[in-house]
Amino acid sequence: MIRFRSLAAQQLLIIGVLLLPPSVAGAQRASTLSTGVRVRVVAPAVLTAAFEGRIVALAADTVLLTGGNGVLGLALARRDVATVAVSEGRPRGQRAIRGGAIGLVTGAVLGAYLLNKEAPGTFAGLVGLFAGGVVGAPTGAVVGAIRAPEQWGPARPLAAFER
Repeated sequence: MIRFRSLAAQQLLIIGVLLLPPSVAGAQRASTLSTGVRVRVVAPAVLTAAFEGRIVALAADTVLLTGGNGVLGLALARRDVATVAVSEGRPRGQRAIRGGAIGLVTGAVLGAYLLNKEAPGTFAGLVGLFAGGVVGAPTGAVVGAIRAPEQWGPARPLAAFER
């Protein structure tokens, strides 16, 4: 059992572990087009916008897709499909680090400004700098991880889905 000298060290370790991406989102990386893979399909002859969903079935001339909620189904002829992109997941770890850094700086500057404004000439500005950073960093990390955009890569092998 690991013993910590302070509660803050234990909390920091827990936050760090929670923000680690699960093996760099390896479970979400697809190398081939098969059933269950999340794809973004562009078929200008049939669809007005790109369609994002999962492959339900692949046939010699048709692909069956389902939408995000699993209810909407779409059958496309392979000849109508212009491009296919495969979901590579969301870079939550990278976005958490970026959000934490932004939150740290923003919280520290805002905290220092507000507390120094209330009690100029005292250590209030330093306390605000520290407190703002302590609150801003984890808040920014959580927001960054939640708001990470989905990354898309080329379908491998693309020939399996082309005309």
